Amino acid sequence: EHTEGEGSIYTLTAKDSKGIITYSFTTNGGAFEIPQIGFIVNNGSTLGKIDIIDWQGNRLSELPSSVGWGEFGLTDFVTNSDQTFILLSILMGTPNVVLWEYKNGIFRGLWKKNYSSAVEISISPNGQYNCVGDSGCVFIHDTLGMLVYSYCFPNRVRTNPVSCFSPNNKYLICALSSQMSLIDNKTHKPVWERKVPGD
Repeated sequence: EHTEGEGSIYTLTAKDSKGIITYSFTTNGGAFEIPQIGFIVNNGSTLGKIDIIDWQGNRLSELPSSVGWGEFGLTDFVTNSDQTFILLSILMGTPNVVLWEYKNGIFRGLWKKNYSSAVEISISPNGQYNCVGDSGCVFIHDTLGMLVYSYCFPNRVRTNPVSCFSPNNKYLICALSSQMSLIDNKTHKPVWERKVPGD
């Protein structure tokens, strides 16, 4: 089970396939489930740290955080072969987006970027592209944090575009409330741009 809350105490519980609770804890900060690993949580109890906890409650790792009280905005993750990439936005303190790699039981920070306080994020199925939507634009980084390309909507507004990569990693679809674009990840150019009705 995964229960999210904001600004209040809530419970996060793990159960096995028979419904038996394997681990449960309360938290008053941000927490997310990473199915292949367990939980990623910061409840303010460990200053400047984010805890990675497995399904049985064992602390696998402590990752550095820029804040003592962490509120997570969004998380996205992908696993391929023996590797998991975790993309996470942190809202409190200096807002930033971070990418971690989990491989052979070891967590490794790959990059961290500062953005506005509420960005949209997505990660490609192969983990090689990471998209941050901020103020009418999308910024696509590789696993080293290098900017691969960026795209700004023609009628740019300050809202943050949502995005999703195609299953074959070739395309990125991104959208604002009334605009949508399909971008080729190799050419870095829009395949098409169109207005869409509604919100």
